[in-house]
Amino acid sequence: MLSPFNSKMMLPLSLAFSCLLVVPSALAKTKSQGAKPSLSAKAPMPSKHAANKAAWCHAVVDQEFPDNQIGGTIGGKPFKPDVVQWNSYSITLKQSKKRYCKVVINMMKSQKPLCKIAFTSDSNDRPHIYVYSRSSNSGPVVEQHYTSNDRYGLKFALLAIKPDDSVPGSLSLRLPDGSFVAGQFAAEKAPRVIWDDQAVTP
Repeated sequence: MLSPFNSKMMLPLSLAFSCLLVVPSALAKTKSQGAKPSLSAKAPMPSKHAANKAAWCHAVVDQEFPDNQIGGTIGGKPFKPDVVQWNSYSITLKQSKKRYCKVVINMMKSQKPLCKIAFTSDSNDRPHIYVYSRSSNSGPVVEQHYTSNDRYGLKFALLAIKPDDSVPGSLSLRLPDGSFVAGQFAAEKAPRVIWDDQAVTP
């Protein structure tokens, strides 16, 4: 049987032993919290497919403007704008026949009048690209929005404004989804108030 003296001695010894067990585990926890993240926690590298798309888009900045009338492919379908308009902020290309499709190149900065400019997506990363499309009047209008972060490719030029307020221009645009618009155009001055019913005409 333990004496009162021995019992009092055993209590501090047991507490000290338990502390020795707790301290290493606490140190281990602190070490794990300060450890560097594993490789699996890092951001994934861009895929080869994404890199190829970016290269395809960017290639347009070094190419000559095509001589054909403005046109292309949007969403895998032919795009032949029947209206091209300019205002102080943007150039708008719109097709209504057999399919509604509108491409807006918004400069995100006013210039009155919008003319006598030339740039590529390398020299000017401000423009936003908006694409609106619908296949039929009963279908929804699908909107897509691209910024320089999406790595579109753009080569753009506008000449001097003509007496009738039209502005000749050239455009080469490539989007990450494979859509493209390229060619020559004469943009008419857009009215102050634009009503777009987004209708598909025969």
